[in-house]
Formats: sequence, structure tokens, C-alpha cells
Amino acid sequence: MALYVNTFFEKRVEQLFDLAGRVEAAFAAAGLEYRVIGGLAVYLYVEEAVPDAGRLTRDIDIAVQREDLDRIARAVEPFGMQYRHVGGVDMLVQAGETSARRAVHLKPAPVIGPCSDAPWRPSGSAGGSGSHEACQLPVEG
Repeated sequence: MALYVNTFFEKRVEQLFDLAGRVEAAFAAAGLEYRVIGGLAVYLYVEEAVPDAGRLTRDIDIAVQREDLDRIARAVEPFGMQYRHVGGVDMLVQAGETSARRAVHLKPAPVIGPCSDAPWRPSGSAGGSGSHEACQLPVEG
């Protein structure tokens, strides 16, 4: 029996997690906190609960502190991303790409609190037990 692999899906997952890895690296290097929200957060949660049941998203939504936008703009440039504010939306686009569909959308977060026991909690964190680190997407490699 032949094994068929959806290479389009696999490539999109790889691209999405590559982008997430660059976001994590940029934010970690600058000491910036954020939360993964939206479709990617749902995808990670569902995949943890019921493997292969998640639906892929095109972009990444993260919650950030609005007062960090200038720092974010500077932090992402060495990682191949650029800050844009278009149509009332703050986003990070990949250098050379103009599409907002595959961007990182920056959503305002009034307060970023401690992590819960979620699959995207920071590495080395025990989760919700009083940790005040940002919940971050794990990066393999």
C-alpha cells in the first residue's frame, strides 16, 4: 500500500513554525513578552488534545503590550521581519513579502500575566504555578 504525504500541508506547517521560531528568537533576544493567541493557539491546543485534529492557520496572532511596539519593530529586523501598521492593524511581515495573510498580527494585551499549563508555555517553566514568564511557542531545532 502506497503512503501519500500532503507535501503542501507539511511545507505550510514548516513555514509557519519557522516564522514562529523567528518571532520567539527576536522577542527572547529583546526580553519582550507575548502570548500566542488566535488560530495557532487553537491549533496547538487541539493537536495536544486530539492529535491530527487541528486545522492549520495562515498567520500568527500574538498579544503584546502596545508600549512595546517600538522595541518590537527594532527587535524583529535582524530576524528578517519588518513592523507595519496598515489599516489600523499592527503586524510583522517577512522581509520581501507584502502579504498580511502570512504575517504576525500584533494584538493589544492589557496585561500579560503568568502562564497556564498550556503546550506553548515557556521552556523550563512549570506552568501556572506563579511563573511570570511569557507563554511562548516551543521551537524545535
